[in-house]
Amino acid sequence: MYRVMSVIMAAMLLSGCLGSESIPSKFIGEPIDPAIPVTDFSLLDSQGGEWNWAENSKGKVMVVVFLFTNCIDVCPVVTQNMKWIENTLTESEKEQVGLLTITVDPWRDDNFTLTDWKLSQNVSWPHLTVNDTETDLDAINAVWTEFGISLTIVDESSEARHHPSSYDVNHTTGTVLVDDNGLQRVWWGDLEWVPDLVLADIRTLLSED
Repeated sequence: MYRVMSVIMAAMLLSGCLGSESIPSKFIGEPIDPAIPVTDFSLLDSQGGEWNWAENSKGKVMVVVFLFTNCIDVCPVVTQNMKWIENTLTESEKEQVGLLTITVDPWRDDNFTLTDWKLSQNVSWPHLTVNDTETDLDAINAVWTEFGISLTIVDESSEARHHPSSYDVNHTTGTVLVDDNGLQRVWWGDLEWVPDLVLADIRTLLSED
């Protein structure tokens, strides 16, 4: 009888211990929990046309990156990491995955600058900005906020945003993986980017029912 009770007590204790531990994430990057729905938005693409989130992301896993073209260290690396992922996806996966870059410096990164950037990086996926920072800034700022992007203008003056050489952008950005239901699910910091691990998280999202 004592032996039976001991086994029961041990099972109860083990169950309690396991219950107190958090369930490990299936993602390698930082899980966004609870998941955050992406509010529909429209911005200007590098071709000078309107790019709409709902229209272009429907049914796709989206890989969303934030950068600016005057960034000479991390941003080119992240862009090339994205290019590697695009080239590594199977043809079937490419139909289910969308890549997207959004600038955090629309004052300098107009659609022409983004076109030059894409050419210099030899990439083709959409790069977004706004048409006019005087009238359209709220639209892109709402996107930054929803994706957890923060930035400050360094040495900002009344003329800073009209004279590109007089300011710089300090930003906290990352790559966000959005599932095919339009929910932000995984965050990868710029300095933590490991292409094959990000790809693994993309494939985990693709494998979800």
